[in-house]
Amino acid sequence: MGAGHANLGIPAGDFSTTTQGGHLYHFAEGATAGGFQTWVLLLNPNEAEAHATVTLMDTAGVAAEVELALPPMTRHSVSLDGLLPDAYDVSTTVTSDLPLAAERSMYWDPEAASLEVWQMRGGSSTSASPAPSNDWFLAEGSTGGGFDTWVLVQNPNEDPAVVGIDFVTQDGPAGHLDLNMPARSRSTLRLSDHVHDQFEVSTFVSADRPIVVERSMYWDMRAASSAFEAVEGHSNAGSARSGTVWLVPEGSSGGGFETFILIANNGEEEADAVLTFLTDSEAVGPFDLKVPPRSRMTVRLSDHAPNAFAASALVQASAPVVVERSMYWDMRAAASACEAMGGHSALGLDP
Repeated sequence: MGAGHANLGIPAGDFSTTTQGGHLYHFAEGATAGGFQTWVLLLNPNEAEAHATVTLMDTAGVAAEVELALPPMTRHSVSLDGLLPDAYDVSTTVTSDLPLAAERSMYWDPEAASLEVWQMRGGSSTSASPAPSNDWFLAEGSTGGGFDTWVLVQNPNEDPAVVGIDFVTQDGPAGHLDLNMPARSRSTLRLSDHVHDQFEVSTFVSADRPIVVERSMYWDMRAASSAFEAVEGHSNAGSARSGTVWLVPEGSSGGGFETFILIANNGEEEADAVLTFLTDSEAVGPFDLKVPPRSRMTVRLSDHAPNAFAASALVQASAPVVVERSMYWDMRAAASACEAMGGHSALGLDP
């Protein structure tokens, strides 16, 4: 198998914003141009029909909208390509009168027009983002080697938003950018335009009104390739909060798997972190880490627990941090991450 993606199941309604108009689900990421196909997947687990509105936003504002009736106990797939073709920057908001489960899947290939989705070279999937927030944290990101990272920002509000974006690396702050976003619009930010040739980049986003933020990464040892020509990629919603205890259930360093634990400290004080790997036979560690203020740290599982096919991670910190996990795989065990045939990422669980 060349590629794949993974995602957490969620209780219906948990990732929605409940308003007077119903339940809202937000997806900052999406593209229908070039070699991309994007699908929004809606599950109605209720015993009554649900009525939903799917609204697509581009850089200028609302670009398309469709009304759906979802029969009880059914699943519906919405092709964004069919609603808004040839658009590189697409965000989606779903409004429903009943709670739903909502996900988004993307697939890409330079020959996408002539292929089925299961024939494409890359794909990613994520649940609806948590409720809009003024602050977002993205621990993962890389612009080194064959990696390309994009930060996707959705303003679902009826008013413009002013957004500030800060980049940090293992060495500390690496730049700042301000965005002015129209109402109900999407902005796209390529990290390599601002932070060059850095394998470890975290992004912190703050806005004057609640927004939604995701991150997508693509990789290929041919660093000059376009995103839809990349071997693979993964996408993840940002975290709207930091915390002192994080759990990472998935991880493996056996065979052709590589796993990285990514820790970002957005605070003004150093975080003393304790990292423990939990395998199917024993606990490995604990390992003491110091994460400087406004910086990012990367821990490679195989450096501490090599050949562990089943490994979870526990991170405990003295100050709030954000933790993500990225995995890559290839039967060529010596291949670097940017050559890997597959990979996925996930936000840690903050209990």
